[in-house]
Amino acid sequence: MDDDPSVTNGTATGGKAMLRARMRGIRAAIGEERYALAGAAAERLLGLPEVEAARTVMVHATHRWEMPTEPLIERLAATGRTLLLPVVREERIRPAAYRPGDQLLPGPHGPAEPVEPTEVPPGDVDLVVVPGLAFDRAGRRLGQGGGHYDRFLRELRTGAVRVGWCFHVQLLDSVPVGPGDERVHIVVTDEEVVRVHPTA
Repeated sequence: MDDDPSVTNGTATGGKAMLRARMRGIRAAIGEERYALAGAAAERLLGLPEVEAARTVMVHATHRWEMPTEPLIERLAATGRTLLLPVVREERIRPAAYRPGDQLLPGPHGPAEPVEPTEVPPGDVDLVVVPGLAFDRAGRRLGQGGGHYDRFLRELRTGAVRVGWCFHVQLLDSVPVGPGDERVHIVVTDEEVVRVHPTA
């Protein structure tokens, strides 16, 4: 997959829009093995020293064909950490406290959100698990196009760790970015952990 220039060099084939369409199709084609792949990725993420050090972690609820986060949320909740889910208010992501069993409903852009959210300041987040349609080994990320996570990541305190979360087929050689696009520090897939630069 990384050898296909229409995927690895988004700028050569129409930029972000074409790459988004291509990656949505690739991601949706993954079958029932997605749950086993997510479990393998969860094991890798939970083994990170940055996760061990984090007390407050934000993870997104799975939406459509994303790599499932349920195994990760269950494991994190069992450790006693403060677990957060994103809610969207006035087109901005806000972290909200979450405990397994809390009622969730689809938010304005689709992903499930707590029905009665207790918001937490972005500065309290130690580590955030970031979804994306594609990542590369330089930490560049291709999102859905709304810029919600880019704006949110800029609100985090210095030292907060950004972890990209995706199937290995979503890890490309190069992802096209613009001036407002934020990078992640680490990318975790079902096959490997990619460290972009030190998180300290």
